Amino acid sequence: MFIHWGVYAVPAGVWQGQSPKSHNGEWIMKSMSIPVADYSALTAQFNPVKFNADEWVALAKAAGMRYLIITAKHHDGFAMFKSAQPFMMVNSTSPLALKSPKPASSPSPRAR
Repeated sequence: MFIHWGVYAVPAGVWQGQSPKSHNGEWIMKSMSIPVADYSALTAQFNPVKFNADEWVALAKAAGMRYLIITAKHHDGFAMFKSAQPFMMVNSTSPLALKSPKPASSPSPRAR
């Protein structure tokens, strides 16, 4: 299972009441010419409180999948981890800033 998930989920394909004519979803920053500062501000709203890794792994296994891959760094600069990169978007304003995708105490999906 390949999961491509990031801050572009916040505008959900609509920017200032308009949808792009070409490209959708993950390319909204480019297709709607959203300034970096405006797009970066969306990170404060990206807070997947209903995210449940165990449910995603169970779903993938039930579908017969043996691997689950999640995009952790996106072409738009959004990263789901702290990074020294100059265009890091998970920062002190993001609810994800100090969170890990998998708590250290959790068993790995491979162990399930």
